[in-house]
Amino acid sequence: MVDRLCSPRQVDDLGEPRRTILRLAFHEDLTHEQISTRTGLPLGTVKSHLRRGLVHLRRTLEEVRHEFA
Repeated sequence: MVDRLCSPRQVDDLGEPRRTILRLAFHEDLTHEQISTRTGLPLGTVKSHLRRGLVHLRRTLEEVRHEFA
């Protein structure tokens, strides 16, 4: 889903570990707990990175939409 809405560059611009967390969530359909286990990051950190990454991508999409409106 993320790659269909955003270019790979926008996802890459998120940096680590957000890029990996978003890809695990959307490409591999992992839960927050599974991502936490796989990455070794605390569950709260995974949730925060996922939320902030999605907010960043949403803002980017809104900016692009306004440019073409």
